[in-house]
Amino acid sequence: MELTISFSTILMACLGFLGVYIIMPIALTFRDYLVVYCINRYIYNDEFYEDLNKSFKCKAELVTIYNKCGYVSKDEPLRCFIDGVEVSEKNTSAMVSKGS
Repeated sequence: MELTISFSTILMACLGFLGVYIIMPIALTFRDYLVVYCINRYIYNDEFYEDLNKSFKCKAELVTIYNKCGYVSKDEPLRCFIDGVEVSEKNTSAMVSKGS
């Protein structure tokens, strides 16, 4: 019994191997490089980092200035102060809803 394999079958197997294991990884790596390059070029630019810095500064200001809460004693409930004036939870939530 004789087994015959045509030249086109061997050629297709070799091309399939080259395509799957060599050309596609190179193409996908190049595609990912282009995506990262475009993100760094057009999204993560100086303006983005300036906006991010402003956002963190505003958040830090809100936390340090307006969130001064503390316990006076273990038996008393939590008391919150804004600029030395004690505020209740109701007043705080009203101020927050009015501001947004």
